[in-house]
Amino acid sequence: MFRTSLFISTALVLAGWANCVSCNPAIADGSRMQHALASHDANAEFLCHYGHVTVSGYDENYASSSYVSDWTHAAVPIVGRGHTVGSITVAEEGAGTYAHDFSAGIYSNTASGFPGTLIAGGSGLAIRQCGKVTIPIAQTRLLRGQRYWIEETDPFDGHSKPAKVHWALDPRTKHRAYVQYHRAWQEQSKGSSYTSPWAEQSAGPWFRLR
Repeated sequence: MFRTSLFISTALVLAGWANCVSCNPAIADGSRMQHALASHDANAEFLCHYGHVTVSGYDENYASSSYVSDWTHAAVPIVGRGHTVGSITVAEEGAGTYAHDFSAGIYSNTASGFPGTLIAGGSGLAIRQCGKVTIPIAQTRLLRGQRYWIEETDPFDGHSKPAKVHWALDPRTKHRAYVQYHRAWQEQSKGSSYTSPWAEQSAGPWFRLR
């Protein structure tokens, strides 16, 4: 019975994740993470191997008049319950051969219904394996019924290389992820800058507030 339920659940998750890949390039395309979440939950293990939202940052100056930069942020909306929280836990994996620092925080909700200003946040380190990362934040009371956002960013790391982490998906969450990306370049007197609107994904990331 358990195996049958797991097979059905995994098949549904895979179908939803495949749709998510086609709708936005920020969703990873099947790279395998090395280890499962410590919970040993079968669905969590599956998603640690196959499903995540990519968060990244890149910035490089070629000369005083030439540069290129881009970033991708991911966020998920939540509703306050009147509790005070002091940490954000996410399921994360670093990309590349070395660990990447990243930031996670609680953001206000704007009039347009998307992330606004940072209320409380901090940074963590995503190593080259899938696991839970807990980020301490200032004690923050989330007002009951008020909308907030948990947002992840990955700042430029100073090495002229893309900084990138993967935020693992959660098959059981009802909180869908939103992704926004930015790109800018300048060369001599020519250049451009573009920031996309927030785009809703078909799946949501794993997180916990405490």
